[in-house]
Amino acid sequence: MARLVMPRAPEDFGTALTDLLKAAGRTIDGLLELLEPGVVARSILYDWTKARHLPHGTGPLLAVVELCLELADDRGADLGTAPGDVDGWLALLAEAKQSRDSHAARKDPRAAAAADSAAEGPAEAAKPIGRWKPTKLGIHQAIGGEPLPTYARRPHDDLLYAMLDPAVAANRLVVLRGKSSTGKSSTGKSRAAYQAVTARLSRWPLFYPRTASALTDLISQGVPQHSVLWLNELRHYADDPAGAPALFKLAELMEGRDYVVAITAVWPPLWAKYTTDHDGAPGTVDTGRASRELLSQLPKLANHDPRQVKAELGGVIDVPTTFTEQQLAQIRRRRHTTLMEAITAAERAGSPGQLTQYLAGVPDLLDHYQRPGANPYGKALITAAMDAVRLGHTQHLGREFLRHAAIGELSPEQRAIDDEDVDIWEKEAWKYATYILKGTVRALQPIAPKSNVGVVGYRLAESLDQHGRYHRADQTPPPAFWKAAAAHAHPSDLYSLALAAQRRGLYRDAAQLLKSATAHGSQHAASALIDHLRTMHPSDHSPARWAAEHVALDDPKGVGELLERLQGVGAHEQVTALLARDPAEHVALDDPKGVGELLDRLQGVGAHEQVTALAKRAEHVALDDPKGVGELLDRLQGVGAHEQVTALAKRAVAHVAHVALDDPDAVAWLLNSLRGIETHEQVTALAKWAVAHVALDDPNRVNFLLYGLRQLGADEQITALLAARDPAVPFTLDDAARFTLNDPYEQVTALARRVAAHAALDNPRGVSQLLVSLWHLKAHEQVAALARRVAAHVALDNPDGVGELLERLQGVGAHEQVTALAKRAEHVALDNPYGVGELLERLQGVGAHEQVTALAKRAAAHAALDSPDGVGELLYGLQGIGAHEQVTALAKRAAAHAALDNPVGVSRLLERLQGVGAHEQVTALLARDPAEHVALDNPYGVSWLLGSLRRVGAHEQVTALLARDPAEHVALDNRHAVRSLLESLQRVGAHEQITALAERLPAAGLFGLFLTCTDHAELFRFGRELDRSAAAQWVWEDLD
Repeated sequence: MARLVMPRAPEDFGTALTDLLKAAGRTIDGLLELLEPGVVARSILYDWTKARHLPHGTGPLLAVVELCLELADDRGADLGTAPGDVDGWLALLAEAKQSRDSHAARKDPRAAAAADSAAEGPAEAAKPIGRWKPTKLGIHQAIGGEPLPTYARRPHDDLLYAMLDPAVAANRLVVLRGKSSTGKSSTGKSRAAYQAVTARLSRWPLFYPRTASALTDLISQGVPQHSVLWLNELRHYADDPAGAPALFKLAELMEGRDYVVAITAVWPPLWAKYTTDHDGAPGTVDTGRASRELLSQLPKLANHDPRQVKAELGGVIDVPTTFTEQQLAQIRRRRHTTLMEAITAAERAGSPGQLTQYLAGVPDLLDHYQRPGANPYGKALITAAMDAVRLGHTQHLGREFLRHAAIGELSPEQRAIDDEDVDIWEKEAWKYATYILKGTVRALQPIAPKSNVGVVGYRLAESLDQHGRYHRADQTPPPAFWKAAAAHAHPSDLYSLALAAQRRGLYRDAAQLLKSATAHGSQHAASALIDHLRTMHPSDHSPARWAAEHVALDDPKGVGELLERLQGVGAHEQVTALLARDPAEHVALDDPKGVGELLDRLQGVGAHEQVTALAKRAEHVALDDPKGVGELLDRLQGVGAHEQVTALAKRAVAHVAHVALDDPDAVAWLLNSLRGIETHEQVTALAKWAVAHVALDDPNRVNFLLYGLRQLGADEQITALLAARDPAVPFTLDDAARFTLNDPYEQVTALARRVAAHAALDNPRGVSQLLVSLWHLKAHEQVAALARRVAAHVALDNPDGVGELLERLQGVGAHEQVTALAKRAEHVALDNPYGVGELLERLQGVGAHEQVTALAKRAAAHAALDSPDGVGELLYGLQGIGAHEQVTALAKRAAAHAALDNPVGVSRLLERLQGVGAHEQVTALLARDPAEHVALDNPYGVSWLLGSLRRVGAHEQVTALLARDPAEHVALDNRHAVRSLLESLQRVGAHEQITALAERLPAAGLFGLFLTCTDHAELFRFGRELDRSAAAQWVWEDLD
């Protein structure tokens, strides 16, 4: 019988490449000196040697291999594990990739499935945008299969063109956000990006990684300078199972200065999802943290002057749903045929100005789905697909899933089909759901397999996806949907669908989905299953038994958490059962932190043999996460595994010393972890090596390394690092504000001189931070030089930044410059009333009384009124400096002319008017009837406005606002905001509104809040039925 030969792993590839370099007698840096410039980046080659990533193509690898083989042959050196010819290396690479993909599929079926479903064709190589087919970049083909119609520019295009300035070195992320909040897609986001890149970056190579994993790999290999990173729709990455690490990588990339521009688009509802705080149940994964960190700091560029935007910061640009009358008139004058036809069609349909939707065929899709007489069976398939996607199904939609789920959307009469007609019904239904409209779009797009022919699943049209998320947000799918999901949904999506059912009070459906997900190995689902059933049957350990028998054992962190959960609920037999499956022998070793946590959990349950076994294996963990390795060293020390501590420490030091030259903070983490462990020899060796070799091109990381050296008392190495290697040389001026060493070495002084003379002055807040950094460096001459420059030339378009700069100048003793800047500050821009109020207070604080008076007069007369809350803050600032006449003048203007559409802004303005004693203006503002004009979609806004109206005694306005039925209109996508509104309704005694709002909550996924506000937790102990009644008691044995 033939022996089964396992494919070699990525670690084998890394070991072989390391052996090859050794045989060639070259370090990585030495080898790069012999290669042609640009063949491969140093960091990429390092990643290959430590198996962190594998080469995508073969060109750079073969250049390295052929050179090394030649050098090794000249030396007559032993190749070790390295193949001796090119064919051998190609075979090794293929096997390593096979092993990697196989391991990914076992460890995370979601990630494997995502890669599988996304690979409908090979990824295209980077090339200038003019060589890409627009449809390949996700740009909607015009109806009728026509090529792209003439483009009509709008104001947001000017902002986008400014953001894509090719002369700006800073990497940046540009997000195009659809402005529609009514469920309408196709606002022209991707087409706007296509036009802007074509106009401004036409020669730059454009990379389009289609999945999160592909994005991670691309960034890890290195994105070349002067490149466009096309990310089409952000949800394709944020909602991907591998999305979090990809977005963290993207955020890290955006901190560089390599002329890399990343462009993506997002719908408004998803923007809210990606930027709001985690709202999941206890123990659920916070999948939104990466997207929040990536997006939350981006400037919002609505209404900004394109000439004033700071391209280096990136930003968010809103793309309106409709064209204005002026824009339509301009199109008519130019007589663009296709656009003229779209204008006519939109007007005929009662949607004037919605050109992009008509050009993309969106109305045709919606009509195909909604029109009277539509095929009910095909429509049912589409509805099932919409529900699946909005409730968390991210993979392609299987035919069996949709077929069974669609049954619930049919009436009894429609389901009454003779057996011989079922095949005809199905055929017609699929034909209708996949029918191509206007030669361009269809509701369900069939997905071909990676090879061969056929259909592996279906993808819902984006316009119907957004339509479903908006118009079906407060509808709960029928029982058939949940039953079909448990039986046929993709295994990686069962957990998400279970949470959706649980949040809607469908406890039994949630339990069934969690049970199915656990059967497929999901550790998150296993823990959730135990918690979910325990609230109903605390003494029944059947869920714990199921979890212990079925959960996958590859993820050490997940196994540890499950052990803790079982121990916590008293399921001791199940703890024993899980340990009997020998997790110590089966967990993967690619997560050293997780291995350490599992060691602790095993120790906690008294599994000493398992602790010993895992500790022995732990000395062989992957070493590409120095922080995790450090934590594992601590855990090994804690369980008394001293031999393994020593062995792992030696491996870790050797690993870092050979492959982490480009990562000083990795060295720092390891140094910090080795402190306190009896490995002095390794610590000293690593510290000396770090000083001699580590890359110094990132001041943040160098600072961290220096901190680690200081903690070890390695003063000699610190002196060597700063004096002998001159880390100041590669630092850019933008980095200088973050370089905050406290040691006045010669190199730091040299950097300070450069910064003081050449730092950009367009960002007052950044200049303030730079002054502080120089002050801490005791670079007093440079502080004085920079102070003179900023007082005369700093930009005045950011009033609160100018105010902060005044305080910093005062703090460093630059009194003449304070006076000079204060004189200029009275002429700041007035479009940010909040910032003007901050500046007034700071001018007062530095004693610039003349400028306070002058600026207060200007602000009271001319400050913009389009932000009522900002105006309110300016009123507060004027009162704080005693400018009573200006308070009165601004209060009159605000009461008469402030915008009334934003309930939050109106609320804050009312509070400030009341607070400054402008009672007549409060009355005047109320006379404009804000209750009739404010938008009702924001529950926070309605809540705050109700509170403000109540506090100023505007009871008629409270009544008027409630008469508009906010309970029926507010969005329900933020639990905290809805809770705030319920509390405000309670305070004003609006019991009917509370009841109406509460009835909407379960279907919107807020069943927990429903239980809180109705005090019906015991009544609904077993969940609810679709008719809103309480579910009858059910037990574990009732589940399939």
